[in-house]
Amino acid sequence: MIAPNAASVESPRLPLQVVLVAMYYDYGDKERGPGYEYNNLFLTCREIFAQADFFDFGSPLQERGQHAMNEELVAFIRERKPDLTVFCLYQDEFLPQVIDEIGKETTTLAYFFDDTWRQSYVRLWAPRFHFFTTSSLNALRTYRDLGLTHALYSPLGYNHFMYQKKNLPALYDVSFVGSIHGHRQWIVNQLRKAGITVNVWGAGWETGRLNQEQMIDVFNQSKIVLTLSNSLSYDARYFLQSPRWAWRDWRYCKKDRDQIKARHFEVSGCGSCQISYYVEDLEHCFEIGKEILIFMDVDDLYEKIRYYLRHDDERSAIADAGHQRAVRDHTLERRFRDIAIAIQATRH
Repeated sequence: MIAPNAASVESPRLPLQVVLVAMYYDYGDKERGPGYEYNNLFLTCREIFAQADFFDFGSPLQERGQHAMNEELVAFIRERKPDLTVFCLYQDEFLPQVIDEIGKETTTLAYFFDDTWRQSYVRLWAPRFHFFTTSSLNALRTYRDLGLTHALYSPLGYNHFMYQKKNLPALYDVSFVGSIHGHRQWIVNQLRKAGITVNVWGAGWETGRLNQEQMIDVFNQSKIVLTLSNSLSYDARYFLQSPRWAWRDWRYCKKDRDQIKARHFEVSGCGSCQISYYVEDLEHCFEIGKEILIFMDVDDLYEKIRYYLRHDDERSAIADAGHQRAVRDHTLERRFRDIAIAIQATRH
């Protein structure tokens, strides 16, 4: 496991040349603009490493096909000669033999976002890389039992060069930013029926999506920010009250479990009071009840919102404590520095 105090945000640039291999556009869709990988992972790498380059595999894959894209990638790596190449895999865009070939030129790392519910995918690709990440301590133990000892525990973090506390005046009591999902919509509707004003943005909602800067402002302008799961729900009331949405979720949802998300760190990084669903390992990242709040069901969520909207001092204390923890322990700068230290320790 990576040591929790291995690096500091005040540290100088690491003397490494890094290439990030990922899709430039969000899910490969130009209309959605630059994606998480570019905005967060790459822009952080550019700030902390001596040299950072980005290879967008999405555009050449769509325009010229898989084989041409893979050939371009090999040529790119041979030209740049990076110390470390980080891959953000999506599906099966890369040829296995190409990963092997690149591994002869550079240290390779597979950066997995959703490994807890994509286990068969991870176990297929992880052996091709020198290292790979997991956001779950339980998964880390499982991988090592399987002989995959090159796993690195590294939960997602946030780009603190972008997500910052702005001390803006509060415009919203409660906000949520994220794509629509049946259970999310049901929770929002239940809260609204109970008299709580919830402002929502994201793909599928009538208000539409926010760009990154707008989202950061919303977090800063909200008294409470909700973090809601987009996995399956087992609340019987949801199935009874929204059977069409519930059936759709059950039929099409690919996730059988939740995991730590970047949003957990982004919200706290903006200094907002966060109420989240519980997810495994959350207690390893935040002190529950002091740095972050969790809800057990929609009734509990309603009661917590009502309470903390009435108690400004307590809400502000949780927001401040969560912000301090995020800045200290959960920036992507911290994650990449820890990864680099772990890789160097293993290599030497």
